[in-house]
Amino acid sequence: WKTVGERYGALLPWVAHRNDLDFLLSEMISELCAGHTYVQSGDAPRVDRIGVGKLGCRFEPGEDGRYRIARIYDGEAWDEDGRSPLQAPGLDVSEGDYILAVDGVELTTEDNPYRLLENKADTVVRLSVNDRPRVEGAREILVHTLASELDLLYVDWVKSRLQRVDELSGGRIGYI
Repeated sequence: WKTVGERYGALLPWVAHRNDLDFLLSEMISELCAGHTYVQSGDAPRVDRIGVGKLGCRFEPGEDGRYRIARIYDGEAWDEDGRSPLQAPGLDVSEGDYILAVDGVELTTEDNPYRLLENKADTVVRLSVNDRPRVEGAREILVHTLASELDLLYVDWVKSRLQRVDELSGGRIGYI
């Protein structure tokens, strides 16, 4: 105990943040092989998070300085956290469509689309969409945003593994 304490104590002058201290304590505990011993962060500074609404898609710059939907993540309709917002019934949004405005604020590639979705996590937003990068002929849809796309990304990863295994095995091997 004394030797390990001295070894890690020598590093204390370089601790600049509570996370640094937690890391040192965790390393020291693991070296001591002390089971059922944990580090609980104390007075760590917290950063206020802004809930950014997610649409379950990836944007790319398109024509005329507008954002185009490069990819819509499928998700799973049966899973409330894994539903893809742009695939809700009746929206009729496709990859390649343009998002021209969010809640009435015009969106161009001069701006970050996520700025217009700040403080709009898990809320309904009004999007102007069109299959061309033009306001003329655009339609407005209401979309319920997600607070996180992690479930969608996980489902996408699993589906890509399923597809890859199927391709490589000619359908003879299953992926579990």
